[in-house]
Amino acid sequence: MDKKRLNIALLVSEFEDGYTRSLCEGAVSAAKELDANLFIFPGRYLEAHNYDLYRTKYDYHFNSLFSYATASEYDVILISMGTIAGNVDLETKVEFLRQFKGDNIITISAKIEGYPSVCFDNSFGFYKGISHLIEAHKCRRIGFVSGAMTSDDAMQRLDTYRKCLRDHGITYQEGRVVYGNFTEYSQEIVRDLMRRNPDLDAVVFANDMMAIGGYKVFREMGLRVGRDISVMGFDNSACALTLEPNLSTVNADPMQLGYQAVMNYQDILSGKVHDVTVESSPIYRESCGCRRKDFTGFAVDEKNIFNPMETQDLLNNLYRYLFEKKDQTTGVHQIKVKLQEYISFIQDHISDNGASEEDLEELARKMRGLCRMELQPYTSVSKMFHVLDYVYDCMKYVITDPDIMRSLCETYFGVYQDTTEYIQKKADADKIDVLLLNYISTTFTRDMLDYEIGDDRAYFTIMDKLERLYFKTAYLCLFENEVVYRQNQNFKMPENILLKAYMHDGEAVCQEAGRQKFPMKNLITHFFEGQEHRSTVIVTLLFSTLEQYGLLISEIEEAYMHYTTPISYQISSAVKTLELLKNKEDITAQLEKSLVQIKESNAILDEMSKSDELTQIYNRRGFLTTVQHQVMHPANLDKQAIIIYADMNNLKVINDQFGHEEGDFSLKTLANILKDTFGDSGIVGRFGGDEFAAFTFTDDKDAAEKIRARIAEITKEENEKNGKPYYISMSVGACEFKCSDQVNLQDLMDKADVDLYIEKRHKRSNVLKKETEAI
Repeated sequence: MDKKRLNIALLVSEFEDGYTRSLCEGAVSAAKELDANLFIFPGRYLEAHNYDLYRTKYDYHFNSLFSYATASEYDVILISMGTIAGNVDLETKVEFLRQFKGDNIITISAKIEGYPSVCFDNSFGFYKGISHLIEAHKCRRIGFVSGAMTSDDAMQRLDTYRKCLRDHGITYQEGRVVYGNFTEYSQEIVRDLMRRNPDLDAVVFANDMMAIGGYKVFREMGLRVGRDISVMGFDNSACALTLEPNLSTVNADPMQLGYQAVMNYQDILSGKVHDVTVESSPIYRESCGCRRKDFTGFAVDEKNIFNPMETQDLLNNLYRYLFEKKDQTTGVHQIKVKLQEYISFIQDHISDNGASEEDLEELARKMRGLCRMELQPYTSVSKMFHVLDYVYDCMKYVITDPDIMRSLCETYFGVYQDTTEYIQKKADADKIDVLLLNYISTTFTRDMLDYEIGDDRAYFTIMDKLERLYFKTAYLCLFENEVVYRQNQNFKMPENILLKAYMHDGEAVCQEAGRQKFPMKNLITHFFEGQEHRSTVIVTLLFSTLEQYGLLISEIEEAYMHYTTPISYQISSAVKTLELLKNKEDITAQLEKSLVQIKESNAILDEMSKSDELTQIYNRRGFLTTVQHQVMHPANLDKQAIIIYADMNNLKVINDQFGHEEGDFSLKTLANILKDTFGDSGIVGRFGGDEFAAFTFTDDKDAAEKIRARIAEITKEENEKNGKPYYISMSVGACEFKCSDQVNLQDLMDKADVDLYIEKRHKRSNVLKKETEAI
């Protein structure tokens, strides 16, 4: 390349947040247009304990990730201060920004003196939306769910709410306002609002995410949203269309924030403009009480679809409805081109004089092409259906021949049916992707343990799997020594890091030992210098509890950017396991200084190395060693035996909803169920994570089915007596064989694993006992 490519850093909160995903999508779109590299650092929130306490116990680590953005030189650093620092005071925000040296910093969704910004217009669209509740739906008792008063957005939206009430002659009452934190965990504050104000006829939320919790409370109270109570949000995030009924909101598109921040950074940093404001506008849907025809804004007799003089006006109306001022992006332009082709085809080939079968087939192809485009995040399939309905109604207004309209009706109905099936197949494919993610990522630790401690080929096994999870490039970098980092400590970034393995163009490589060490300075951008193509790079932290292990620096297909977080968790767990085993080997080496200590310690360590600390049964090594001895023993030649591979169902759900102590309880319970099933003559082990194995001799021809039945019986008894709010269960795969010195245990385990994967499809779909009882 003759010209150095731009490097842009984007610091955001978690990918799990729909706002952040949209922000990143906009930034990626703009970076593509500029042919610039975009480096995304997904952290969390400053003072995260003010959000969801359990989920964020160790999430303070993520905020140290932002420090790594200071280690490389970027042309501009964009910081989503509205989310990262939305819950802290101004002094803390300024202190956070000071770590980034230079005059190339732009804040997003927060105005801080001394820093240029890209922010929403929080007033115009919000004012119109609240006015709509008052004027169109006659609401007078309007509650407000605000964000924290440390957030600029929250303060501006609350001021707009007050002003709108005052302008409409409604007295502002502090008792009708509660304060949340912009997350979906808003049920308690909404309950409080409704307890104090049971007569409210509308509730306005300062963002869409808090409305998720509000909908749950309204359902609890038996209130029908859009009928008994009007609801409005702010952001027009993805969740607004997943809520039922669809949420009326204000289109303050985070995607536009990201797009405008990247596209305008040169003008902003040069001083040509200091701040960029992204416009907002209300979107009326069913939750405020509107019906569909009220909020599409279409009137069939407004435009004659067959009049070329009115074509552009017609298209402009459709664009405004579909895209809501997202016109600048490449994705929107591609949809517009297809829509223009669709309208032009109708004008050229469909008329009151008739339409050939070939024309109708071509019309159907064009409609299917529109509905199968990547419409998100620019618009939605439901909106595209509205547009197609409108165009059909326009034709019905002009075409009088009933036979032609009947043919058109059949064509449209067929396309809608095909599109629905297509969407369902895509949803099924997404589910398979999630299963694949869970399955492959949980094998990281298992496969790494196939290598000796200190053998870096263990890291190669991780890189070798990432291509199947849509990664294009990945660099696994570990610190020379783990970094212990406690909350509220000053974080000190290591000076060097070791590149253990990487994956590029589908090929995994284990880095040579003598070429692993790199300085942290400019490391992240270094990997992507001199490429023929631009990159979108995600930098994630590898850590567990108090220890940080390193970084995963990766490029992944944009639709799967959110995969990087769970993958990083799994890699962190695998690395932690190796570290623990390495520490155990170091202890063994120290004990060898004394012969007496060697004899005593080896017995202890051998037992430790074969047993699982949590469940007190064999671990992977202990199980395989013990079973191998039994299978190959001459006295057991030709004996019939069975080996099973078991996998706990829904461990992640239990951990997430009830805590890791409950997860540990579940794992210990599964171990006891297997011990009770196989008795004293069986061998039971835990392979790591949620995976177990068991072995026994048996002459029973139906051994596999009887073992499954016995496991199911004991599991049922345990679930009935343990008093837990969730079910404990496992999926089981089995393989029967005859003992000999030629048996390959790994082959048997693989066969049992395939059998397990088949049974896993029929696992219990719900983990909560109350949900099952309700059903």
